This record gives sequence, C-alpha cells and structure tokens, in this order.
Amino acid sequence: MIIVTGAAGGLGAAVTARLARDRRVHALVRSQAQLDELGVTGGLCDVTDEASVAEAFASAGPLRGVAHLVGGYSGGVPIWDASLRDFDKMVALNLRSAFLIVREGARRLRADGGSIVCVGSITGRTGAAGHAAYAATKAGLHSLVRSAAADLASSGVRVNAVLPGMIATPANLAAMPDADHGAWVTPDQLAETVAFLLGPGSTGVTGACVEVAARGYAP
Repeated sequence: MIIVTGAAGGLGAAVTARLARDRRVHALVRSQAQLDELGVTGGLCDVTDEASVAEAFASAGPLRGVAHLVGGYSGGVPIWDASLRDFDKMVALNLRSAFLIVREGARRLRADGGSIVCVGSITGRTGAAGHAAYAATKAGLHSLVRSAAADLASSGVRVNAVLPGMIATPANLAAMPDADHGAWVTPDQLAETVAFLLGPGSTGVTGACVEVAARGYAP
C-alpha cells in the first residue's frame, strides 16, 4: 500500500492515477467529496495535526511507501513586507506536515523497508526575491529528507524529494496565462518521477533532492 497525501490536488490527482496503475493506493484528503471523486481507497486527514496523521496511517493497513504531496505557497512580497501569519502558514503546510508524515512513515516502514517521497521546490534550493517564507520552509523540508534518510539508512527505508520548478496545474495555468508554460513541468512528468522513486528501480537512491523541470528553471 502507498499512502498519498494531498491526493486530490492538481499534482495529487496525477500521482494517484499513476501509482494506481500498478500499486494499491490509500489517498489522504481533506473531504469525503474529494475521496469520492478520486475513486480509490483512502481517508480524511489533517496533515498538520499529529493525532490525525497517526490515525490515518493506522487505518491504511500494511504500508510499502508514502508520497507526501501536501504543500502551500504564499509570497510575492519582499521580506520587509512579509507577515508572520503567512510565515507560520508556510511552516505548517510545508514543514510541519512533512515532519509528521515522514516521522509516521518511518515508524511504520522500519521493520520491512519501503520508500518515502516528498515534494520540495527548486526555489527552496536557490532562494528567490519575494519568496522568503516559502523558500525557507522548502529548504527545511530538503534538510528533513536528507536527515531522515540518514536515520533510516540501515533499515531499508529510502527517503527522497522531488524538486519541481513551476508545475503546470490547472490553477497555476489559470493564474499565470502569459507565462512561458513550456518551461513548466507537467503533473504527469512529476508523477513519473515520484513513481520511480517509490519503485524497485531506485533502490540505490536515498537522501536525494531531484530537480524536475521541463527545460530549466529561473525563480
């Protein structure tokens, strides 16, 4: 069983569909309507809440992998105009959620091995004007992935991250109709990379933060 968080989002739906082709998927979403639309097994979960995460993982049954796709974006203003409220929101969505999901995945996979994949960001590696809170929390996620991989090195559990630039989700395309969409990675392209990192073809890969972009990326 592969747990997929954020399974109903623009990226999540693509990853869920790709994984469901050859694996059992347990989708974690925020509403029953989202779960019904996906048409796979799953449950409701607040990935920023410790008890909710533990309960959701327990209900999934035997586990072989985790794809943690939940994240958020807030930015577009210089650091002197950034609000603490937005920073705390980014910490909760991008870093707290990753800590809780990776920790619970590690606890349940240690005995038999498996794979955990998180979604980071190229901006978290490079930084960018107007993106201080977002970039900082994604950088923290990258460090969390590398540290968790080191913790789990002897257990057969691999932990990796994919680092997209801009993702060509319907929401992003609608929000930026005049952007160079040819440079954006598609949800299907990213889903293939997630599937690879969860699968047997990547057994030698752990602690990696893999950049995924269509043809380069400039934050």
